[in-house]
Amino acid sequence: MASRQNQVLIGYSSQLFSNGLESIIDGFDNFSVHSSVPTGEKLKTSLGNNGWPDFLILEVEHPGERDLNYIKMLAETFSSVKILLLSHLPNRHMTGSLLESGISGYLLKSCTWHDLLSALNKMSDDKPYFCSDITKTLLKHNHQQNETQQPSLTGREIEILTMLVQGHTNRFIADDLNLSENTVKTHRRNIQKKFGMSNLLGMVRYACRENLVDFGCADFCTTCPYVH
Repeated sequence: MASRQNQVLIGYSSQLFSNGLESIIDGFDNFSVHSSVPTGEKLKTSLGNNGWPDFLILEVEHPGERDLNYIKMLAETFSSVKILLLSHLPNRHMTGSLLESGISGYLLKSCTWHDLLSALNKMSDDKPYFCSDITKTLLKHNHQQNETQQPSLTGREIEILTMLVQGHTNRFIADDLNLSENTVKTHRRNIQKKFGMSNLLGMVRYACRENLVDFGCADFCTTCPYVH
């Protein structure tokens, strides 16, 4: 009797990329494509139908906060489906969060079909699989975190920093937070001193690079040169 084929659902952002994955998986002995659907609500609906797949290969271009929340939702809602994430290399702050999002595997788009097969086989045995570049990025980030302690900001400083990064003036911030403009300037100088920066641009770049501010806008962050 032939062994059971593991069913793979492909959630794609690029139809051509999905077609390529289908062709590759069709050549694997123990795996077959269940279906291919675009990411978003349609993918969620497909996972909610009867006959859930064994695996979900989820294509994400440049993972951001919105993608992270979406992945967490899928992992929690469809816990029996093993998720393999495929993307370009994320920024170093996002890598750890993605690995803790509930996925079972993570490949970069630069990986080969051998890596894809290895990932699916490992995940079939209920073992996680992360490609070497993802592992290196995570280890490097952890090493840097151990070597460099993040400057500690007060709650008020975080409020002001967030508004500065959003482009608001000292006067606007003062009015919004019911503070004097001189108080805002003092907080701003203290933040710059903690960051080791001499001007607003340097402070904004540092805040973005170190992921200290949540813009609530993944589309903006994924194209920003300061966060990658």
